[in-house]
Amino acid sequence: MLFRSEAPSTFCPRCWAEVPETEASCPIDTGCGAERPAEGWAGAGLFRGIYRLEARLARGPAFVTFRAEDSRDHKPVILEIARRDAARAELRARLEVLAAEERALVELAEVEEGEDEVQRFPKVYALERGEAAYLAREYVAMPTLAGLLIGGPLGPDEAIRIGKGLLSALAALARRRMVHGGLDPETIWVGDDRRVVVGGLAAWRQDDDAGTGHRSDVTAAAALIARIAGEEAETLRARLGEADRGDLTAAALTASLDAWVEEEAARVAEAAARAAEEAARAAEEAARAAEEAARAAEAARREQVEGLLARLRSQEHTSELQSPDHLVC
Repeated sequence: MLFRSEAPSTFCPRCWAEVPETEASCPIDTGCGAERPAEGWAGAGLFRGIYRLEARLARGPAFVTFRAEDSRDHKPVILEIARRDAARAELRARLEVLAAEERALVELAEVEEGEDEVQRFPKVYALERGEAAYLAREYVAMPTLAGLLIGGPLGPDEAIRIGKGLLSALAALARRRMVHGGLDPETIWVGDDRRVVVGGLAAWRQDDDAGTGHRSDVTAAAALIARIAGEEAETLRARLGEADRGDLTAAALTASLDAWVEEEAARVAEAAARAAEEAARAAEEAARAAEEAARAAEAARREQVEGLLARLRSQEHTSELQSPDHLVC
């Protein structure tokens, strides 16, 4: 089980506020004031007899978002459940958004099954309309891009890896003439293997014949990739800037990023070659200096020996002059 707590939370089945099991009513300050149901607050913890509510993540005017578990297969899910105390207009507006996202994700799931095994979008498990409306979708057990960026830019290498995964998702959308229209680091998940899953498709729309929407998605992706890379990656940022000026597609920007990687690899290899050349020249100069030092040492040794021999010869000559054989009577 991925995230079962030892003391599971209990919730009001009317407004989905968190309520301690011992309370007689839902607190007015945080909830709706509803009386405790006969089965207790814990009875509301198993939604539709299927989903075990684990934690409330967000509470809007019409829907409440939960992290939950499917009790049938222990699969983690995200649940958006309609509030019974919600205004009808707000409920209808939010349900339209959820229905739009559900249509997009179902359609994209069908496309992905026919392409490869890379999952680029969250899966939708169930959507029900009406007063008891809810949406159950995949819980993506990966950090968001927003979370990864809290500590600052990740550098050019990570920008390339994550960026190419993001562009792959946009290319899948483009093949269905779909425009994301709302790329947000909070709804982009990144795995340890840099697999990228893109959510937040509530604002999607059909693209026009000219592909204008897709180009706007690519421009937004280029800005995100530049943010991941950081300000120091000037050459990469310059290349990404082309997305704002040209008619780039996801495929074109991916090719551009690949070209940048090759250029950077060539630049690094060239710099390494220059460094090796400089090291070789330095070694050669060091060898010449050592040779000159050896010659100087040899010359100094010879000079020292010759000086010693000269002193010995001088001493021998002086001894001969002082010998009796050399005295004149």
